[in-house]
Amino acid sequence: MRKNRKKISFLITGLCALIVFSPALGIRAYAKNSGNFTDAGVQPLAVTVTFYDDYDSRGWCWTTTSPVADPVVQLLPEGDEDWTAAETLAASTAVTDGAYYTHKAYKTDMQPGDYIYRVGDGTVWSDTGKIRIDDGADGFTFLYTTDPQDYDEVGFTQWANLVAKAYELYPDAAFMANGGDIVNDSHDALDHDMDQWIYAMDLPKAQLMNSVFVPAAGNHDSWATSFTDRFTIDYQGAVQTGGYYTFTYGDMFFAVLNTNESGAGIQAQAEWLSEQLAATDKTWKIVMQHKGLISTGDHSNESDVAAWREALLPVMARYKVDLMLQGHDHVYVRSKPYLYGESNGGYYNGRTPNMEETLITEYRDGEEITYSVEPSGTFYVTANYAGRKSYAPVDYDKTLIYPAINPYNGKAMSVEIKQQMFVSVRICGNTLEYNAYTFDGTNAELYDTYNVKKNTFLPVEELLKEAPAAGEVTVFDAEKIEEALDAYGELVPRAQDALSSEALAKIESYSELPLADYLAAYPVVRAIAELGEAEASAEFSSALKQLKRLYADLTESQQALVSNYAEIAAAENSMIDIYAADAVTKMISRYRAGLDGLTIEEVRLAYAALTPVQQALVTGTEGLDLTIPAPAESQSPSSCNSSLSVVAAGVTGLVLLAILQRRREK
Repeated sequence: MRKNRKKISFLITGLCALIVFSPALGIRAYAKNSGNFTDAGVQPLAVTVTFYDDYDSRGWCWTTTSPVADPVVQLLPEGDEDWTAAETLAASTAVTDGAYYTHKAYKTDMQPGDYIYRVGDGTVWSDTGKIRIDDGADGFTFLYTTDPQDYDEVGFTQWANLVAKAYELYPDAAFMANGGDIVNDSHDALDHDMDQWIYAMDLPKAQLMNSVFVPAAGNHDSWATSFTDRFTIDYQGAVQTGGYYTFTYGDMFFAVLNTNESGAGIQAQAEWLSEQLAATDKTWKIVMQHKGLISTGDHSNESDVAAWREALLPVMARYKVDLMLQGHDHVYVRSKPYLYGESNGGYYNGRTPNMEETLITEYRDGEEITYSVEPSGTFYVTANYAGRKSYAPVDYDKTLIYPAINPYNGKAMSVEIKQQMFVSVRICGNTLEYNAYTFDGTNAELYDTYNVKKNTFLPVEELLKEAPAAGEVTVFDAEKIEEALDAYGELVPRAQDALSSEALAKIESYSELPLADYLAAYPVVRAIAELGEAEASAEFSSALKQLKRLYADLTESQQALVSNYAEIAAAENSMIDIYAADAVTKMISRYRAGLDGLTIEEVRLAYAALTPVQQALVTGTEGLDLTIPAPAESQSPSSCNSSLSVVAAGVTGLVLLAILQRRREK
């Protein structure tokens, strides 16, 4: 009798499955929809805004409970309220259970700026939302939540309150990522409630319609296409149980995986992710998925999680993923960083933790910020939950899973926290700043903070790339080399090891240089080079004297490095030439003005006393014949007296010239 009962039960189960899933019968799956929104008709509900294929694109999706003839999105630059001039995007429609209609439209390659939009049927419209297209180049913040996973309006109101608080603290957040299990009952053909999707997206619409939502599919979101129908995204691969995709923002690459797939689907995503990571040039790499690879919750020991772990940990390590955002376990976990990159000619396997982090403290706006410098690894986060369901950590594999200890406040990083949580992640330049908050329904309190500073070696690499080889170093390179050596000395050991072999070879070769002599000689060499054109002034004369004193203070080996010292003698000679030429120029000016009884013969004698270089500097000679006539064969006493008179009259200029000449000869 028991065997017969089992057979009958099996036949009934099989018949039910046939009725539910056989498209040939034309019978749709039954949903336990409560019908809370049937009266909404064509009124847009649950409006979501997503990145369609990258940061400069947007996808819109909304739900109605009645069919819509011509669903559209209207888009305007912010500040323009003339909807008759709006850009109109036609939307496609999908039907769920013959009662719920989801409508999708998207736009790519949008220009930077602020926009407003609305969705509807041309008559009945949603609220007006806002979007901003920004490349994030100057840094940005995004929010992370996971597992709202509720089933009624009361529960999703708590989720909406959390979203509101997160955006209150971070009003300029570029987007909110969510790690899945957005709803509770959308994972079974006989047990799915589409109303939950409306509650989840509609109750926090004041925030979500004015930001971007980045979702991952959780196991509770996996029925049919209930997840992919509700978010307009350029999904990759199959979309029956969820979807996977990527986008970039600023200097960040972000990938979202679908852990509802199994078997070959896992391997296909691992290969796809490898290709995407290999192709990106972004500094920061973040991956999000529902089922956590490194976590301590109820699911962490399950076979499907182990399969994902086996496939993805090597990928995370090989391509240097910085952060994985996880859900599913409803505990709070932050791991130690798992070492990534090359190791002994190969790559780390993604299972080796960095047990010795280097922490430094900096000050910004009067506040201390402590960074883990060059952790050189992936850290994994399970951000508790954003709904009402809480789990405790379980007995996990302690040879694989290494929760961190917060070095700033000693709090545990694997713990059941019976409060909702959300996370902020700030990326700017070579820093990532992570903060996790608990939320009691009213107040948010910082629970955990973890800040990363990476690629600190890159500026040193650039300095060394520009610096010459040791055999080509001159005093002009001394300060650049000193700067590079000082910067190298400030790097943590892990960052020093990350320098290229060429850079490290230069560092080693510089140890043989008499750098102290170069640095001592450099100010004198630079001052001589910056002396400028010689001039007859007290300032220039003083500068020359100062340079001579600096040079005299150097040791003999340092003086030998002042290769341009000859320029000092040249400057002195030039200054003498200028002084001499200036004296004759003034004599000519006085002669032309009829002053001092000067005669042309006196001017000629003074001019003749100059060198050719000095004569070329004399001005005011136009129209004057400064050639001294050849002496006559016989000379009368009067002419002799005249010559003496000329010499006497020009004595001032000639004495000056003689003094200058003697200085020059010395």
